[in-house]
Amino acid sequence: MSATRAGQSNSVFIRPALIKDVPAILKIERVAETATHWTEGKYLGIFEQQTPRRIALVAEDESGVHGFGVIQLLHQECEIENLVVVSGMRRQGVGNQLLCSLIEVARNHGAAAVFLEVRDANEAARALYNRVGFSECGRRKGYYHSPEEDAILYRL
Repeated sequence: MSATRAGQSNSVFIRPALIKDVPAILKIERVAETATHWTEGKYLGIFEQQTPRRIALVAEDESGVHGFGVIQLLHQECEIENLVVVSGMRRQGVGNQLLCSLIEVARNHGAAAVFLEVRDANEAARALYNRVGFSECGRRKGYYHSPEEDAILYRL
């Protein structure tokens, strides 16, 4: 995948993540309350060839990484496991561009369906997923903790 300009932000590019991006990804993820929190080892594992395969993309400009997304590919399905944009870059098209780039990567790897789950109360993310064309396809009661909350499942 080549780097692409993100939505309305004139200086942010989406590119495949590199192992050197893991500290920045961890920093972004740790302050995002709604993010899926992984260990450093799990992020480093993205760069090992394994099944199911994971791919990460980052959104960056000259000052650094401002967002990232991770997908897991398994046969003809893809799950978006994490999508996070730093608070100062939200509502500038970065999340939309990351999401669309993740979907493009999934499709390029043969995924016929893309799934994700999101906290019920995460209205901004749910609105983004709806705008891109995802449909609600289920609910997992009490899936999230601290605070306890349902997960809404989406499919594209």
